[in-house]
Amino acid sequence: MQQYSLFILPFILDQISTQLSPIIKQTIKFGNDKGPRARILLVGDHSLFEKFFGLYGEDEYAAYNGLSLYLNGIFSQLKSVFDNQLYFFNKFSLRLEMVGVPMIILRPEDCPLRGPLQNFISQHYLDKINTTLINSSIPLTNSSIQLQLEKQQKQMNYVWRSLDSLVAVQWASQWVKQNEPTGNLPMHEHLMIITALDLLSHRNDSSTQGMAYIVAAHELAHSIGASHDGFGESENCSARQNFLMTPVSASHPFDAKFGDTFGNAFILSKCSKQQIEDFFNSSDSNCLWSEEEGKNLFWSMLEEEFQLSLNALTKNGSNTFLFDDENYLLEEEKQLLNNKNRKEEEIKFLKILPGEQFNPSRQCQIAFGPSYGLCQRIDFLLLTSDPCRRLWCKDRRQRRWGPCETKGFLPLMDGSNCGDQKWCIRGQCRQMPGISEEGNKNSNNEENKSSGK
Repeated sequence: MQQYSLFILPFILDQISTQLSPIIKQTIKFGNDKGPRARILLVGDHSLFEKFFGLYGEDEYAAYNGLSLYLNGIFSQLKSVFDNQLYFFNKFSLRLEMVGVPMIILRPEDCPLRGPLQNFISQHYLDKINTTLINSSIPLTNSSIQLQLEKQQKQMNYVWRSLDSLVAVQWASQWVKQNEPTGNLPMHEHLMIITALDLLSHRNDSSTQGMAYIVAAHELAHSIGASHDGFGESENCSARQNFLMTPVSASHPFDAKFGDTFGNAFILSKCSKQQIEDFFNSSDSNCLWSEEEGKNLFWSMLEEEFQLSLNALTKNGSNTFLFDDENYLLEEEKQLLNNKNRKEEEIKFLKILPGEQFNPSRQCQIAFGPSYGLCQRIDFLLLTSDPCRRLWCKDRRQRRWGPCETKGFLPLMDGSNCGDQKWCIRGQCRQMPGISEEGNKNSNNEENKSSGK
């Protein structure tokens, strides 16, 4: 069973996960003693790389490094929602494994969404411009031609940065079908494409919500059988309780009946849990119970891209995502790439949380754009009871006392500093002595860079 999701950075458009080519076998109860496993192929598309390229001063290497860290951070937090947290049948949790390293698309023609989009723009808009100029009933002056070109350019720019969500799903499906037979994609059960494109609904609105890893978990739960709380088989679980499968998450939820429900956003309701257990007990989940590795062509065909990512993650002696063994040599890593039987020899990274790597100002830039920084207005900051619950950002191009901005569900990233020896974890400021001092040092350096110090 192969599935995929499309993401808007740092948000996701709901209800566009689709199941491809389900494997139907006999009904099983449990396939192994370890529980279900889903191998995730994480793809950052060209629009996402383009966004980070702008955030990092058009430095391609720095952008690749930053995006690699960001995607690894999303995955580590996604794992934190499922691994050893959500238990099914009182026995198993869903084990998530990322295959290889995040795949970052550097060229638009290779992108699952921008490749077809590039062809569409070329065929539609450029032909339309030529037709307009040729078929004009009156002679066009240079200024008239310029106006026509500017109008078409604005339309092309809009099309280049937005896409109908259903079309996006179709193009993603085509991309998978084109690349899997050639061995360009590693073996996986679930593909997540993260994009900075604005994915539009049939009402022509983007309907985006939430922090990336929370809505990634939401969409993954859809793919393993869970529906929205308050609807269908989950109608007995109120959406007002703000569990993971609520249709719309909120950072500041208080319900007269259920009280403060913010913490529920990171866990499943009993209805969702039951639906997922039903899925795991059906033949549709057979592939998730298999431990078969098979031949992973990704490692042999994309060794050069892996080495680029490896170098980016360890640039300048960074302590972020260090190998467990400090003396681990790249030459030994090359040997692992050719080892088809590697299991326990998989690369293991130390757990440095994304908030330690991306300070709040950088988080604002990722959420809103390069001109944004952390809001300093006390009146906005006091609107939330916990500093980790909602990230407030300010457009630095606006006047100093202009309003700050946020999103419907935008907690600070896990690992963000919120006081002396305190860090944000799941939207709450906590005393967490286990978080590394080196991670804080990296975050402080990032803060100084983004503030121009």
